[in-house]
Amino acid sequence: MSVRIKELARPKTPHPDYEYDRDLPIETDARARSASCSHRTEQLAIPKQRQDNCYKSPYWKPPNHHRKRVSRRVQELAIPKPVVPKNFQGSYIGEASLPLAIKSSALRIRSTPRLDELAKPLDRPKHGKRDGNTDAFIVKSSALRAVCSARIKRLAEPIGR
Repeated sequence: MSVRIKELARPKTPHPDYEYDRDLPIETDARARSASCSHRTEQLAIPKQRQDNCYKSPYWKPPNHHRKRVSRRVQELAIPKPVVPKNFQGSYIGEASLPLAIKSSALRIRSTPRLDELAKPLDRPKHGKRDGNTDAFIVKSSALRAVCSARIKRLAEPIGR
């Protein structure tokens, strides 16, 4: 292996100001180390034992004492709305059959010259000729003579770490 490959294989050293993880000096209280839980806490910590086929049937109904009486208003609100409202019963016309018949007068109609003029798309110049600059890669002489301010020079310098 070459010296350059060995140099690249070496792990990168961290920054001198980098602070590694520190162990926190937390001391546990002696009472906390010797604590014991009550019988009830141990009982609650045990996982529940379930039977293998412990599920309710999709046709299961709650017992009668769990059912509540529903008011007449709630039953009224539970009825689905009809497709056609009552106030439109006589005047409602369903979907039109396809294909629709087109009137002969609509087929004979001609547009005005003004509508024909408005319907035509605008003639726009091509993309390259729009701005008038055919060679966009020529640097202007004024741009070559430009001098940046001291503030911009200071901001362009890399931060020393």
